Amino acid sequence: MKKILLCLPLCVSAILPPVYAQSPAKPIGVHKCTSSPCGNTATGEDPQEQRIREGELVLEKIRNGDDDQLRWTSISLYSDSSDPKHLSMPLVKAAGLEMRLHPKLGHLSFSKQGRQQVFSIASPLGSKNSICPQYVIDVVEASAAHALFCVA
Repeated sequence: MKKILLCLPLCVSAILPPVYAQSPAKPIGVHKCTSSPCGNTATGEDPQEQRIREGELVLEKIRNGDDDQLRWTSISLYSDSSDPKHLSMPLVKAAGLEMRLHPKLGHLSFSKQGRQQVFSIASPLGSKNSICPQYVIDVVEASAAHALFCVA
């Protein structure tokens, strides 16, 4: 009789978090209104620009809010982000625990009350030998003493 050992990863990258508008590192061609003012909205503003602005307001409210778990499930850190505020996130506001991504170095750091711990998680951004040139950091859970995250 043969025995089969099944090993499952702790973090599955197929789990998709909620989607909110985030500014991409490189401009993506999007449909723009052909007339000015735009005839599709009451304000004359391009509907796509309106959705992006509203999404950024929702993200900013979540980022500054007090619900730590909502922040983890809603906000991801992207290695190709060009905005410095999109490279850091408070994990547990009450404890002062913050996570910061340094994609140019391939490091992820955690700081709390003047102390900092740095982990090398990937090759530096732009490295030719990198097997994963772009990646996303998602927090699974965290407390004042620990953080569990997934790199995809």
